[in-house]
Amino acid sequence: MHVEDELAMTARRGAGGLVRSVVAIALIVSASSCGGGSSGSDDVQKCKDLSQLKCERVVECGGMPSVPTCLADIQKSEYCDHAVAVTSSYDACLQDLRAISCTELLASGAWNLPLTCMGVILVQ
Repeated sequence: MHVEDELAMTARRGAGGLVRSVVAIALIVSASSCGGGSSGSDDVQKCKDLSQLKCERVVECGGMPSVPTCLADIQKSEYCDHAVAVTSSYDACLQDLRAISCTELLASGAWNLPLTCMGVILVQ
């Protein structure tokens, strides 16, 4: 049976300490143990690479005080060690995340990831 869980993330704003919920809650969805998935170690690394890029961009845009702080915060809700696959939109997600403006990324006090990043990492 396939079970889909949308995991909500929160982000703290550096100086103000404001907590913001992330609009892009569908970044990681659960995948059933039945069926395919590509090699786990590659997928785990791709998940970690995506987390790193998200944090670099959020820090660059002033949404978090530092990359290590951001990574520690999102690792509470992103289970990269359980990644079993990435979707075909993974490369487009990375490209779009690099290109998104800070205004768009942090609009309405949330992390607004590009649509290509929605559900891009499958975890078990």
